[in-house]
Amino acid sequence: MSRAIVNCRNKPFLHVYERAGERTDFTPRTQQILEILLGGKGPVSKQEIADRLGVSKRTIQREFGFLENDIKQYGLHLINRKGKGSVLSGE
Repeated sequence: MSRAIVNCRNKPFLHVYERAGERTDFTPRTQQILEILLGGKGPVSKQEIADRLGVSKRTIQREFGFLENDIKQYGLHLINRKGKGSVLSGE
């Protein structure tokens, strides 16, 4: 299993990658979404994320539903700004 730690507002944010059937906290797609949000300089629209990943906006909306629940354990949450996009926030 490989791991990568990304600092989010001075707190470690752990990605656990699946290898040889081992457990993972995030799917590869949700990992990509998190990387896009962490790399953004402001709100990122779901359509922009969908375009970058080559999937539909509906797929991203569905992934956001899972992602919001999964990131709570890290003290993070998504802030959705109508007409602008989403950003990650944490304490």
